[in-house]
Order: sequence, then C-alpha cells, then structure tokens
Amino acid sequence: MAANLTSGTSSDHQVSEHPKSEQKSGSRDPKQHQQQQLLFMMLIQQYQQIAQAGLGQVEHPTTGELEVDLSSARFAIDTLGMLKEFTRGNITKEMSEYIEAILSPLQKELEAIG
Repeated sequence: MAANLTSGTSSDHQVSEHPKSEQKSGSRDPKQHQQQQLLFMMLIQQYQQIAQAGLGQVEHPTTGELEVDLSSARFAIDTLGMLKEFTRGNITKEMSEYIEAILSPLQKELEAIG
C-alpha cells in the first residue's frame, strides 16, 4: 500500500510502507516473518508490564515497590487497544487472540480500580 504526499510543489512523492525486500512478488521469508511475530509479541509484553506495574500488580522496575500509577496503566492499556485495532486483519488469528488475552484482563482491572 502506498500513500501520496504533496510537498507543496507540483510533484507528488510516493512513500512505501514496506521495505523493498518485502515487496518481491508478495512472498515472505518464513524466518523473517517468525522473527517479526516474536518482536510484535515482545512489544505487547512490554506494554503489558507497564500496565501491570501501573495497576500495582508487579513491582515497579526502578523502585522495586508495588505502586499504583493509573495514568501509566491507562496509557499502556490504551496503547495495546490501539495496536489491536490498527493490526486488525493484518495479523494471524493466534496473534489477535494473544493481544486479546493480554488486553482484556488489564482493561477489567483498570475498570475495577478506577
């Protein structure tokens, strides 16, 4: 998918969303795809940990204390929700279920706390 950007001049520029190596005849390197899925899962886990720390479920990484910071928790949960929506239809069913399994309990806990 490409987007046209107008730079204020008479010429338009096309910006590709995917590197050229991924555009070759629509095929994917299975190893690269697997690595991208792992990185995506790690991103989800990072936001999960931020949310859990903000909800007081796990120790804060810096202080080692259980602290409630609803602002941080809400930010992380909202970010996970955004990732879920923005990736809808572009990730595997398993990845979609993984995000939901992480996000749903966090949302319920946030609602229960405040």
